[in-house]
Amino acid sequence: MSKAPPAAAPAEGEAPKKKSKLLLIIIIAVVVLVAAGAGAFFILNKGHGGEEGGAEPPKAEKKHKAEPGKPPTYVNLETFTVKLAAESGEPPYLQVAIALKVDDAHAGDAIKNFMPEIRHRILMLLSSKKGSELSTEVGLTELADQIKEEINGVIGTPGGVDKRGKKREAEGPVASVLFTSFIVQ
Repeated sequence: MSKAPPAAAPAEGEAPKKKSKLLLIIIIAVVVLVAAGAGAFFILNKGHGGEEGGAEPPKAEKKHKAEPGKPPTYVNLETFTVKLAAESGEPPYLQVAIALKVDDAHAGDAIKNFMPEIRHRILMLLSSKKGSELSTEVGLTELADQIKEEINGVIGTPGGVDKRGKKREAEGPVASVLFTSFIVQ
């Protein structure tokens, strides 16, 4: 019986070169995929960053749709009592209780965390109003929208004017402002 000749062994230098080329190709492919993913992330999130430095409140998602069958979440604010702007004679007082309809319970927690700033902004807004502005349904609707803008500006994305000069509404978790008590005296 004769023995078969041994199989030709690869040269010592060939195997490591093939492995290193394959490893290099894999590394380059991974780097390209990571760079493409990072680029896509920054392009898709362009314009969502804060314009001012420092700590920012958590940003809310743009438009939340309520889940069918799930009851809405409400956050009651403490009663506000302010002296309204004077029109003639003694300025009237306003006492108002507000409930906020929000996207979810987490939004309620964010509102509670920023309550001092929210109350300040609402008090400033209310005290700038005249009694005659608040005596109509249109005036109350405008006030509710302004309060919503103020609160969403604190805990969401602030409104303002975009590059084209168009007014941009603040976006945040507050869906609507509801007056549960409203007394002008």
